[in-house]
This record gives sequence, C-alpha cells and structure tokens, in this order.
Amino acid sequence: MTLEFYFDLASPYAYLGLARLATLALPQGCSVGYRPVDLEEVKRAAGNIGPAMHELASRKRYVMQDAARWAKRYGIAFAEPAGWDATRLNRGTFMAIDRGVTTRYLDVAARHVWGAGGNPGDEVLIGSVAAELGWNAHELLAYTVSIQAAQRQRDTLAAARAAGVFGVPTTVLDGQLWWGNDRLESVQEALRHG
Repeated sequence: MTLEFYFDLASPYAYLGLARLATLALPQGCSVGYRPVDLEEVKRAAGNIGPAMHELASRKRYVMQDAARWAKRYGIAFAEPAGWDATRLNRGTFMAIDRGVTTRYLDVAARHVWGAGGNPGDEVLIGSVAAELGWNAHELLAYTVSIQAAQRQRDTLAAARAAGVFGVPTTVLDGQLWWGNDRLESVQEALRHG
C-alpha cells in the first residue's frame, strides 16, 4: 500500500504536512510516495488562475500567522522564506528518491527554507542541503536543471492532475484525496480502518 504525498517546498502548509507525516504511525507495509510538484502549475491545471499567496499582502500575512501557529503546535521552527521559487529544490527530491534518502532530504531542505527562512531557489542553500547530506553540491545543482529532472517533474504534475490534486499538501490513498496538513490524522484513521 502506497500513500502518495504531493507537496511543494514553497508552501508553508506542505512544510507542516511533511513534519506531521513524519510523526504518523503508518501500518506495516505502508510506504509514502513523495511527489514534488509546482503549486502554481497544480492550481492552473485545476482551473485556479488566481494570484499566488505571496502576491496578495493580506492573504500572505494571514497564511504566515496561521502557519506559525501550526508550527508552534507541532513543535517545529518557522520563518518566512527569503524567496518563493522552489523548483530546483523540489527537483532534488527525485535524486533523493533514487538514493533512498527521501525523508532525510526533505527534512533538511524544508528546515533550511521554513525553519531558517532561506531562499529555496538560492544555489548556496541548495549546496548547503547537499553538504548536510554528504552529497556533492555541484552534482545536485546540475541535476536540478537537467532534462531528466524536468521530465520527472512534468510526469508528477500529470499524475497529480489525473488524481484530481488542486493544492498542496495533498495525500492520495486508494483514489481518495485529503488536502492539508490538518487532514493527516484522517489519513491515519483511514489506514487503520481500511
């Protein structure tokens, strides 16, 4: 049984979802398929062509306050990031998947962005993530702009569209969707009761 978890490292709620997902007691044999997507592309594919959260001052202010409250509840650090383009950091997830260290990569990457307020598009930050994982920074940076990584991201977007994903984080299990970090307890309940 695989639980698909769609996220964008530029989303505060995805950061919270990743943190919460890491604490869930999943049943024996259940795995998590981490699916990095670009939130704005997901929204457009679903017909939502409104502006991004960070482009609307009042909405951004609310989301940052709300996310900070959730972070406090989860006992994790929270700081507004210095940038909003997580394309390359998201694509690095595919390298982590190939190397079998997805959860560790996402923990480190999310902490650099949302725990420390870094810019997810900054090559220095991406290099720092690589260094913390013991990877070659140049190799990770090159991979994030590769044709292969871009294709995998397009494939993931197509899968998200097919599943009906319209925002992040979204968990998909047996064709059912749960949207939001605050729905993960419901996912755990669904897993328990089949």
